[in-house]
Amino acid sequence: MSGIRAIYLGVQVKTKLLNFIKMCRKSNSNVLTVILRHMYFRLNKKNIFTTSRVMIKGLHNISIAKRLSIGMGEIGFSHKFDYTYLNIQGNLFLTGGCRIGRGCRIDIGKNAIAELGNCSINVQTKLIITNGLKIGDNSRISWGGSNYG
Repeated sequence: MSGIRAIYLGVQVKTKLLNFIKMCRKSNSNVLTVILRHMYFRLNKKNIFTTSRVMIKGLHNISIAKRLSIGMGEIGFSHKFDYTYLNIQGNLFLTGGCRIGRGCRIDIGKNAIAELGNCSINVQTKLIITNGLKIGDNSRISWGGSNYG
């Protein structure tokens, strides 16, 4: 029984790895770079997947319940060289799996609180939060949008 289970687990790992490689290729990301950045974030106790063109200031102000993916996935209306900036001076709480597209700008001011559920923020979106913002589960913000809270 344990031999069959080991084979089944091996197939699951192989499938997850192939899906991860496909995701990196769709987003024109180097697989090794994504893995190394993920290891850095895991050392800081954060479950974050990013491309190499992501800058996060205030990493210690981010609380993640599941997973945060930044700049991964299909490119769509963005360019593969677009940078994504997160400037977190206040608090960012991620209660679900969240995806932030390439080229987004998110600025959370001091004493501001942002809570994101299981949501998707598409490419080129700007979020400037000075007080508070809550985005619930199964929400999507269209590309190029601007939100001030």
